Amino acid sequence: MEYGQEKIMLEGMVTQIVYRNEANGYTVMELMTDDGEELTAVGYSPMLGQGERVQLEGVFTMHREYGRQFQAAVCRPMLPETTEELERFLASGLIKGCGPATARAIIQTFGDEAGDILTFAPNQLVRVPGIGPVTAAKIGSSYAENMQLRQVIAGLSEYGITVSQAIRIAAEYGEDAVSRVKENPYRLSDDIFGIGFKTADAIAQKMGIEADAPFRMEAGLRHTLQLASGEGHMFLPSEILIPFTAKQLHTDVERVQRAAVRMLQTGVLKLGEGKNEPVYLAGYYRAEQECAMLLKQLCQAELAPLRTEVADGIERRQKSSGIRLATQQRAAIETAVASPVSIITGGPGTGKTTIVQFVLSLFEQAGLEVALCAPTGRAAKRMEQATGCAAHTIHRLLEYGRGEENEEIYGKDQDHPLEVEAVIVDEMSMVDTFLLMHLLRAIPQGTRVVFIGDADQLPSVGPGHVLHDLIQCGRFPVTALDTIFRQGEGSAISLNARRINRGEMPVPGQGFELWQAENPGQVWHHLQQLCAQGDWQVITPMKKGESGVISLNGKLQGLINPAGRRKAEFARFGQTFRVGDQVMQIRNDYNQPWTRDRGEELERGKGVFNGELGVITSIQLEAEMFTVQFDDDRVSEYDFAQADEVTLSYAISIHKSQGSEFDRVAIALLGGTPMLYNRNLLYTAVTRAKKHVILIGRKGVIQQMIANNKTKQRYSGLALMLGQDGTAP
Repeated sequence: MEYGQEKIMLEGMVTQIVYRNEANGYTVMELMTDDGEELTAVGYSPMLGQGERVQLEGVFTMHREYGRQFQAAVCRPMLPETTEELERFLASGLIKGCGPATARAIIQTFGDEAGDILTFAPNQLVRVPGIGPVTAAKIGSSYAENMQLRQVIAGLSEYGITVSQAIRIAAEYGEDAVSRVKENPYRLSDDIFGIGFKTADAIAQKMGIEADAPFRMEAGLRHTLQLASGEGHMFLPSEILIPFTAKQLHTDVERVQRAAVRMLQTGVLKLGEGKNEPVYLAGYYRAEQECAMLLKQLCQAELAPLRTEVADGIERRQKSSGIRLATQQRAAIETAVASPVSIITGGPGTGKTTIVQFVLSLFEQAGLEVALCAPTGRAAKRMEQATGCAAHTIHRLLEYGRGEENEEIYGKDQDHPLEVEAVIVDEMSMVDTFLLMHLLRAIPQGTRVVFIGDADQLPSVGPGHVLHDLIQCGRFPVTALDTIFRQGEGSAISLNARRINRGEMPVPGQGFELWQAENPGQVWHHLQQLCAQGDWQVITPMKKGESGVISLNGKLQGLINPAGRRKAEFARFGQTFRVGDQVMQIRNDYNQPWTRDRGEELERGKGVFNGELGVITSIQLEAEMFTVQFDDDRVSEYDFAQADEVTLSYAISIHKSQGSEFDRVAIALLGGTPMLYNRNLLYTAVTRAKKHVILIGRKGVIQQMIANNKTKQRYSGLALMLGQDGTAP
């Protein structure tokens, strides 16, 4: 036949698996077709084993090295139809607990009824010599999972859904996967990691869904607002939302406008107040409303009385600590202990930590029960080290987890509030609207709440502009610290952070250096020198490119933690991981179990969150497991299949570095998108360092970043809602 012509379909038996990429399922196989032809086929199918029957859809191609091949666009594993096929399938290695000898014994024991036994009564496998209850359960469970997954793959492959996507869909929807996708393919973009709206839209078109179908318009509007949420927006003005969605859907504005009206009428969307007609997804609107309402209620509640004189308490703390407070610091402390809700903001070295120590001391002297918390594990650990008191991530303080249906569960909420009389929250610039909402729900009326953060840092990754809105609304007392107290090591960082904020070039000094580099080669030369000498965290604005996160991580891994004969390693999802590698969690995994050694007891919990840093301490190749010890001493064990939840962290992006502090930071700056390279980004990068920072790159790029004081607008309505009188409905 001619190569590359119209797709054809082949059926046959896999005689040999020549090669398989375990990360993505790409497989090279030898096939005996039903017509008796022997050929080589290539395609994506992690489910196939030797001896199985398969249906392939694709074209013949001529490989310049390997010759004639069948390039399969679709690989459908076929269910076994005869006892011979069933035995080959059981012996293929895909069924846990079952090898060739066990497969043969199952067929010999049950004959033609073997398939029914495996499907409906796997407990009967104990009748097979050598199979006990544990092995029977393992074989039965593995067989059921395999059959279900094959049916999902077969049912979805005709719509262009890849095997890896089908596996994730099956994990989310279970036995109803095919029917749920056919009912509404656009739900995939909401529910399945790695499937965006464009992919779901392409699947819908293959299912024959009309381009102007009303629920396609509605799905497009949801998608646009979800995209906006990913960029930090709580809503979009209608003048932006409608035309943008119409352009994405290649349709006219009127159709999208009608869909928006329908969604407003049914409550899927909400229209906020303001001249720009803010359009929200309903859940986002309710989150801002609830935050405003709860904050107003806290302000109106009667505070628990302090059983100490503030002035006396401050004096006692000054004597015991040897610290003399400045006037501004003292005012901030007095405001914090006297107010239901207060805000303290300032850059590095301005005394925020000292104020926290004094406020905490006063609360404790007054006999108040206090909770300390922060958005990230690293920030909570710093808070704990600075105060000598237990601090938690906000998620852990609220006893966050996932239920049986993967729904969010908060052990602490309005019905089960925190048993506290004061709450101090650090790193508020990282808190998004939804996290604030859940925290406020759990805070009882009459509690003092102190929000602390640096308003000049990048805003939260999640939607909202919380710290900015709390400051701008005018409802709460705000202390903006502007005097730098830090002396000695790290003081040059604080001073230069101030200069950057004022639009001035940083000045080299002890612990602050500028190294010139004109190209990626020079950047790498400098980094090699630094990282070979000590512990440096590399930060860069870019993910891609020669001086981006991906490229630098590969190089730094080879420099800092090279491969070795006795060092276990494995490859998944385009990365190689070794024992000793520095890694970062890049997705929230609410069900990931962890343990922490507390001396006399072993603490257990669930939940590892985006941005948490750790080190791979062990890799078990046979069990396909690896262990990570995080910076707060929690230890968590992962399956190799979960390796896409972590990434190497020798180099991290500036956005990912938020909430973290490192002793020594090297920042690679060669240039990039002018609009994104701004003063705010540089300030955030520089303030990640405690003792030493080195800017590596072009001086002109640094000057451009400092000159660019434009920050991308975030659409949020919390400040407006807080500025309104009364309580939100």
